[in-house]
Amino acid sequence: MEGNDKEFRHSFSLPVFSYREKEGRSIYSINVPKLMFWFSGLMIGMVYGNLILACATNFSCFTFLPTLGYLGCFRGHDRVFIVSCTYFALVLILMYTGAYYHFGSSLPRWKRHLLLYLGVISCSILPIISLVDEVNSVHILPLEFIYVFLSTCFIISNLAWSSLVYSLLLLSKSTFNAQERHWFFILSVFLGVFVFISIINIVEWNWAYSIPSNLLINENAEAICEWILVSISIMVPPIFCQFFRGFLLTFTVNSGKSKENEKSNEDIELAAFDA
Repeated sequence: MEGNDKEFRHSFSLPVFSYREKEGRSIYSINVPKLMFWFSGLMIGMVYGNLILACATNFSCFTFLPTLGYLGCFRGHDRVFIVSCTYFALVLILMYTGAYYHFGSSLPRWKRHLLLYLGVISCSILPIISLVDEVNSVHILPLEFIYVFLSTCFIISNLAWSSLVYSLLLLSKSTFNAQERHWFFILSVFLGVFVFISIINIVEWNWAYSIPSNLLINENAEAICEWILVSISIMVPPIFCQFFRGFLLTFTVNSGKSKENEKSNEDIELAAFDA
């Protein structure tokens, strides 16, 4: 356990980008678990930057706080919404890939396929959701039902994926080292808060528009709940990635000359495995 703990700390302490030479090859490595924090930070910056800009120009946010989806169909902020959703779909691919490589070999075939298909559905739907939301504000035909359907599919696929991966982590909890136990506690807190706020948000969504506003149930309270859920959803992927030991993107360039054509050989290798 001590050696395992040391190895995991070494993986997390690696720089985001590293380079080394070995046997005539140049090896470039990207530390994905650490890089994911930067990717999620950029996503937080985009969505909240869009909100701050909206509050400074088009909305009095103390009176009416727009949700992320509302900004997606509001002219001037919809393009940022589209870019951020497309960007985050690409970020999620890294998380889904890491989980598939980490758990795939130890899972039965149906669970391995489920892990794969849920990730594909999520990454495919998210950019489409942003486009449909933007079209809703200008299209003559009502596309609201399409937006609701796609959003529901995206939420269900991610809830199912998170539940599956969390259950797999829970089963292997006894083998965790100190670093992994630390991250598992943080992950459990985030997911617990997500479930709690989701319940509150459902109550707000059902009653905020059908009864007179009060201190607890109103449109702004619902929007605050949605922004908390969005924030947690953006911050959770890097935490999941901390369990994918040795998950590196490694590009290997063979600088040696081929005896046949005397040209440089280049190989690109994706390393996603347990260290």
